[in-house]
Amino acid sequence: MKTGNWIELFENFWDKSQVTFIGLYLNNKKQGKWQIYFFNQKLKQINKIGEGYYDYEGISQGYWINLHRNFYDGRQIIYKGSYNNGTKQGWWDISFHSYFDSRFKKIGGGYYNRDGKKMENGLRLVKIFGMDVRFQKKENIEMVQKLEFGNLNQRNIQMIIINQCSYLHYQSIFRGLGCYNIDRKNGKWIEIHQKSMRYNYIIVLFILNILSAKQQMQEIIKRVLKLEIGQVQINKLKILQEEVIIIKMDRNQEFGQKQKIIALCQKLHKKADMQMEIKKDNGKLI
Repeated sequence: MKTGNWIELFENFWDKSQVTFIGLYLNNKKQGKWQIYFFNQKLKQINKIGEGYYDYEGISQGYWINLHRNFYDGRQIIYKGSYNNGTKQGWWDISFHSYFDSRFKKIGGGYYNRDGKKMENGLRLVKIFGMDVRFQKKENIEMVQKLEFGNLNQRNIQMIIINQCSYLHYQSIFRGLGCYNIDRKNGKWIEIHQKSMRYNYIIVLFILNILSAKQQMQEIIKRVLKLEIGQVQINKLKILQEEVIIIKMDRNQEFGQKQKIIALCQKLHKKADMQMEIKKDNGKLI
């Protein structure tokens, strides 16, 4: 029977996930405040990453910062919210911190009522694509406007589209949210796969509107072609639009063998010939 001060290891403790739980046991039940510590290999130091409180019966109470079950150095995901007699209540945040980030970023959340059930408006989107896409689009247009003499070429247009697409892809990886109903997930969720690694991302139940992204790219091209900073000399401009999401998944096959499956769930190659009509001095069009 456990009693006194304990230092316990994370259930998925390994080299990249050196997480420990420190607190008090009484009659084999966790008591009082428990703290969660993580050895950050990048900073070479131990940081407190989470904490919470257990009552006399060993039941979670009050405000907690919990870790994702596969928390590790390259994918640090935490959940922040309140417990009442071991049941999640109120608003819970989901935050993410990658190996390359300097701090945690809020990526989603869900809401519980007093009974631990989802409210009617329990699914709330927390900063998804809108602002990021608009900012990137504006940045791309400004970049094109700075081209010398207003001349555009195929390479420049492709660079804009590819940068836009990769940016959307990067943003999509770290977006997650959803709601619980008495500790059970309900409705539409955006999650990060349990076994995803730093360079092996898996997006589960992720809804990415490829059509919308493509339309935004087309809008960028149209706005670029309407610039009044010089004569645009383009004839039969070929534009390559490519949206690719690569899902890499490690599945446990029979006899313990692992097979890596790479699924190209969206790969669109679309070439569009765009003709520009350039006015001659005599007003005729070609």
